[in-house]
Amino acid sequence: MGAEPSQPLSQKCAMTIKKTSRNDPCPCGSGKKYEQCCLQPGGGQSASPAPATGEIANALQTAVGHQQAGRLPQAEAIYRQILQVTPNHPDALHLLGLIAHQVGKHEIAVELINKALVFMPDYAEAHNNLGIALNDQGKLDEAVACYRRALRLKPDYAKAYSNMGNTLRGQGKLDEAASSCRQALALRPDYAEAHNNLGIALNDQGKLDEAVSSYRQALALKPEYAEAHNNLGVTLNAQGKLDEAVASYRTALALKPEYAEAYNNLGVALQGQRKLDEAALSCCQAFALKPDF
Repeated sequence: MGAEPSQPLSQKCAMTIKKTSRNDPCPCGSGKKYEQCCLQPGGGQSASPAPATGEIANALQTAVGHQQAGRLPQAEAIYRQILQVTPNHPDALHLLGLIAHQVGKHEIAVELINKALVFMPDYAEAHNNLGIALNDQGKLDEAVACYRRALRLKPDYAKAYSNMGNTLRGQGKLDEAASSCRQALALRPDYAEAHNNLGIALNDQGKLDEAVSSYRQALALKPEYAEAHNNLGVTLNAQGKLDEAVASYRTALALKPEYAEAYNNLGVALQGQRKLDEAALSCCQAFALKPDF
């Protein structure tokens, strides 16, 4: 049995809608610049915008609320209604792509987000989330390229630095991965996911004490962060601190009972403690949750 850190939480899509600037394509889908359509040249909102524009904006916000709350079918239905009216709406395409990613349809996610970028090439959030989907397909070089495009558009984009660090780690570029996570933290010192990602890179470099410190910083910021508890357990296990590792895994499982990786890792630590019956039971629970583990 081998202990395996889980994918960091920041791999999950960040549902962000880009604020429309005056030179962006108008959100109403007209194909004109925002300032030439629903924003008056002087910078004030038009006194009587087209009813469809307001309706679409309201519908989009409603759908985002559903998506953030996990009500994906309701959000998807609204995005598709928006696209029936404005087929080239970049936010609807992008966010529909995020739903595809959330349900594991990564190829569809890539297709939809790429289409959003055709109509809004400077959409930094979409470049970042395209990188996430490509990473999950194992297309790591392409994912890194997406994160770099996002950062050229938005140099202070901490999430893109953190996500790029995770992908660089997957490429075995551990020094670059750690550096990218540190850049994220320079921008956002309270970014728990970046502390966790840095901990994973440091663990892989064999810098176990530093990794433990990074995980503890993540947990100080976000005590309910199950993935960081699991990853802390992995490093503590590597240090031979089995009792502490077991405690970390059990905390992760209390927060996330369906966490197959934590059950597996708990089994590893229990095996090290010679508690073989408990170890076997924990591994069986991992298999029950994830039969193809």
